[in-house]
Amino acid sequence: MQTVADIFLARRADPDPALYFEDRHWSGAAVFGECAARAAWLLAGRPAGAFHVGVLLDNTPEHLFWIGACALAGATLVELNSTRRGADLARDLTHTQCGFLVTETRYREQLDAAPAHALGARLQVTDDASFAGTIARFRDAQPGTPALDPVAPFCLIFTSGTSGAPKAVIYSHARVLRNSAMLVERQQMSRRDVSYVPMPLFHSSGLLMGLLPPLIAGGAAVL
Repeated sequence: MQTVADIFLARRADPDPALYFEDRHWSGAAVFGECAARAAWLLAGRPAGAFHVGVLLDNTPEHLFWIGACALAGATLVELNSTRRGADLARDLTHTQCGFLVTETRYREQLDAAPAHALGARLQVTDDASFAGTIARFRDAQPGTPALDPVAPFCLIFTSGTSGAPKAVIYSHARVLRNSAMLVERQQMSRRDVSYVPMPLFHSSGLLMGLLPPLIAGGAAVL
């Protein structure tokens, strides 16, 4: 594996479970399909400038699907902290040059009118009635493997902000894979393992040490 996209590409035909949430589960192939549809939507609406996708979601299946979508589209995932709101949230979006924002109703209400207006159709609310129809148009899409250098940025994760405004820390594809694969090796994770992810995915531990290792190992994550 060279990039985070390879994690999802490796599961594209896998019939075994890759994700559990409440009373539902998705196979590796189903997860890939959801990610691929969203990746195609991102590519279709990509604006000029930085290809940065802000994700402001709880630990739900949609959160995983957008992580995979960013990987497959070659976009940089920006993990926004759900405790931020109003001017602070607008600052984080501007600071990281987000050309997209994917959120849910409870957090959409924390966003000021100006950044929402600027994003237009590139602001998606995943629990809105129109969202399913938006993604349905891309269900049969098969995004190509992005030609990315492993040292290219995969995600931006904010610091806690205890010493001033939160800073966006750059994680390359190589760094993400190295950290996640290290846990797979140390814990001898395999396809038989199911791993619960208690940490929020906007935190590095939740993403790199919680969600991605079981997917790399061929197992399943529980959100």
